Amino acid sequence: MEELIEQYNNARKWKKDMFIAMIIMLVLAALMIAAGFIVSELIALFLISGGIIAALGGAICIISGCTFKKVDGLVRKYLSDNGKSEEEINSMLGETGK
Repeated sequence: MEELIEQYNNARKWKKDMFIAMIIMLVLAALMIAAGFIVSELIALFLISGGIIAALGGAICIISGCTFKKVDGLVRKYLSDNGKSEEEINSMLGETGK
């Protein structure tokens, strides 16, 4: 049971790390687009690259959120099937899953 809780907490940490990665990628995309306006000869290259990086950052955040939501549902179902009450599950995992 402790192993399951530890893996759940690792998944929660991973989701937070992916959110930070998305923020960094969006900042990088904004910098690339700004650089495109500064170097007007290469604006198309910078706009396309910045757009791709921004889309990738958004995709990372969406995928990690959906993955964590699925993991949260599976862990909560497993614990409830093993006789844990809703209050016990929330105290073990925290309220952030819902």
